Amino acid sequence: MVISLKTTFATMLVLFLSLSLWAELATAQIPDEFTNLKVLDEKITKADLMGKMRGMALGLGVRCAYCHAGEEGAPLSEIDFASDDKQTKETAREMLRMTAAINKSHIAPLASAHENKVTVKCVTCHRGQARPILIEDILDDARAASGVDSAKSAYVSLREIWYGTHTYDFGEWHLINYGGNLVQSGQTEDGLAFIRLAIELFPKSASGWLQLGFVLSQQGETLEARKYIEKGLEIEPDSRWGQRLLKMVSDSQEN
Repeated sequence: MVISLKTTFATMLVLFLSLSLWAELATAQIPDEFTNLKVLDEKITKADLMGKMRGMALGLGVRCAYCHAGEEGAPLSEIDFASDDKQTKETAREMLRMTAAINKSHIAPLASAHENKVTVKCVTCHRGQARPILIEDILDDARAASGVDSAKSAYVSLREIWYGTHTYDFGEWHLINYGGNLVQSGQTEDGLAFIRLAIELFPKSASGWLQLGFVLSQQGETLEARKYIEKGLEIEPDSRWGQRLLKMVSDSQEN
């Protein structure tokens, strides 16, 4: 698979910022005693506090000034860590309370059923972005604001920037399912547009061709549907779903 230079650059930039943050925290003049701790243990060690802050910052893809009072890019000595001026700090506290409650009340009782304990962390939902929204949320907003073409452009742009990271799922089935869900909700043309985009991005995958054939067959366009189903079966001859679709279309044409 060929990854564009733009994608490679974006991935390297994320890595560089992450390493820079680690270095910044590692060399910062962090006090030995802390004030105004409302969620974290007041007796937390410097090492544990720095580890917690690193996890939050990297999980959200932000730096210290995102939550703490101070200018972005300013030396840490100029940041007022004790201040409650920023709403994002109180939001972070509430998120800490939430994850602690989930881990203690919901996950911990199930731990005996699993060999490895699962723990919810900031990165579990945020995956490197400050607002933990899914790509379909972005596409829905783009379609509502400017139509399906705008949403497709948004998807392609996001893919160029974030492909290869864990922030968004750019897999073929995720895109096909998004289109299929639109079809099921009565937004057939928009759904078909995203299924065709999946075919454009994954032309050697049978799934997109078969899904397109299935949707068209449901619209009564059996000739077009058969063409795409056969294309999918050329790629994946053993697909049982494809074989069932072909039989369904053939039976429909005979009747």
